[in-house]
Formats: sequence, structure tokens, C-alpha cells
Amino acid sequence: MKRLLWLLLAMFVSPEFLVAVILYSLYFFLPSVLNVLGHHLKGDKEVWKYLPILPGALAAYTFNMSAKIRAPSKEELNQVLYGWPLYQLVVDRVYVGIFYSVVCFILSLLLWMLGESLGDSIIALFFLEATVVSGVSALTMHEAAQKLIEILVKHSTLK
Repeated sequence: MKRLLWLLLAMFVSPEFLVAVILYSLYFFLPSVLNVLGHHLKGDKEVWKYLPILPGALAAYTFNMSAKIRAPSKEELNQVLYGWPLYQLVVDRVYVGIFYSVVCFILSLLLWMLGESLGDSIIALFFLEATVVSGVSALTMHEAAQKLIEILVKHSTLK
């Protein structure tokens, strides 16, 4: 039960969730901006050919970074990480990042399939959510992988 609470906390108190809520609020507070962007996206046929590529590439990068977070370095540093009492929280946060990336990729596929049958503001909202949130997730995982190596080297007794 405690782990589920930590997972929910990681999901709702995250940069990805914050960006998703900010973008979703644009739909209510600045719909004209989304209408303009959606109209432009709807009119450009080249966008529809390549729409899911960026969220898909970012999801693949997130998966790659998740492996580097769970096994960041040589065996000795990995043992230090695996022995850390809060290692499970790191793993759970990795799962949350993967979840957001996969959801964004699925959202881009839905947008690609449903495409022009949606309204302009919905197209823009889905496009922004899929690309920006997956970008934030990939950036968060990248930074976590970099920082984890720094921390392990700094606090390792193997110096």
C-alpha cells in the first residue's frame, strides 16, 4: 500500500504532470492560441506523415535512459546503488517516466489516426501534450542518469 502511495505521489508531483496541467489549462484560458496552432497543423499535410515520430523517438530515448538509471555504471557502483535503502523509489520514478512517455506516444498515434476529424483546438492540445510532455519526461530521465553517476562516484567508498 505504501509503495502505491509513493507511485501516485511520483506520478502527480512530477514535472511531466505539471507541464500536462499547464498545457491543458491553455485549452480553457487561451483557446484562440490553440485554434490557430490546430488550424495550421490541420492544413499542413507533411505534419500528418511524421506526427508520431518525435514522441516515439523520445519514448525510445526514455527507455534507453531508464536502463542507465537502473544500471548506471560498472558493477561496483551498481552494488552501491542497489544497496541503497531508497532504491525502490528511484525504480518507481523510472516507471513513472516510462508511463508518461508511452502515454504520450499513444496520444500521438491517436491523433495521427483520428487526425482531421478532431477540432482545431483539440488537435493542438493533443499535439502539444504528446510532444512537450514526452520531451520533459526524456529530459528528466537524462538528467537523472547524469546526476546518479555523479552521486555514486562522489559517495562511493571505492575511490
